[in-house]
Amino acid sequence: MRHVFYPTLTIAVLLSCLATAQAQSREEREVRALLDRAIAAGNSTDEKVLQQNLAEHSRTGGPFFPPFATTLARFGDVEAMVKQNLGQVAKRSYAPTGAISFRVDKNLAWAAYAWRASISFKDGTQRSYEGRATITFVREGKAWKFAHWHSSMVAPAPLTVAARDAEAQKIIETERAAWEAFKTKQPPALADYFAEDASIFMDSSAYRMSGKTNLLRDLTAYIENTETRSYQMLEPQVQLLGDTALLTYYFTHAGTSSGKDFSTAGKISVVFVKQGGAWRALHEHLSVNR
Repeated sequence: MRHVFYPTLTIAVLLSCLATAQAQSREEREVRALLDRAIAAGNSTDEKVLQQNLAEHSRTGGPFFPPFATTLARFGDVEAMVKQNLGQVAKRSYAPTGAISFRVDKNLAWAAYAWRASISFKDGTQRSYEGRATITFVREGKAWKFAHWHSSMVAPAPLTVAARDAEAQKIIETERAAWEAFKTKQPPALADYFAEDASIFMDSSAYRMSGKTNLLRDLTAYIENTETRSYQMLEPQVQLLGDTALLTYYFTHAGTSSGKDFSTAGKISVVFVKQGGAWRALHEHLSVNR
């Protein structure tokens, strides 16, 4: 009997472990399938698809933390947010940017991953974002439901005083390089100075000049007809706010334009935005002292 008992017991234990592993595997597949459906819904603006995603939320779940809104305390708040967003968004894409970590423990499960999203709004605005998400699931009966999710974007670390001073100096040098492009008659050097949707208020024009292409065309014509003998940037001051900065300073500019000598002094304000690691002029306002 003992020769039969031990192999039988071993087989029983192995079968029990196999059954447990299969059960865990099945639960993990169910949770992953639920998450995959939610990710697919993130690529849709179809009301039916979004309603299906809402139906897979626990009615007793919460709170929920979206990246662009205050805390949603309960499921009803999530439903209201989805309806509001549906009226504003024309197209969107959403996808994990790396491996998805998840774990199932009896009736609870969690997942975590990094994501990238692109949104086209009905008014023509387009935006792209990157962030992280942590999700908690709960099993209600035989079905898994979303009990909580937290989605956020990476916030830049506050700059030290030294780092802020270094960024301010980069902006001043960017502005000085633009003046040098005027002086040395190198209009192509301004191509990286302006943001695509840049605008300028000039003292010599009653109307706003808009668009990088238009600005480069008009400034090229001005540079070709102007000889700059000297310029000064006086008392430059930079105020930083994240990826936006304001540069203000006094200036002097002397030279010859269209065969006539000129010497002016005035004030300049420039709003810079950081794009792709470089500071670019988004808006400039120049006025000449009278």
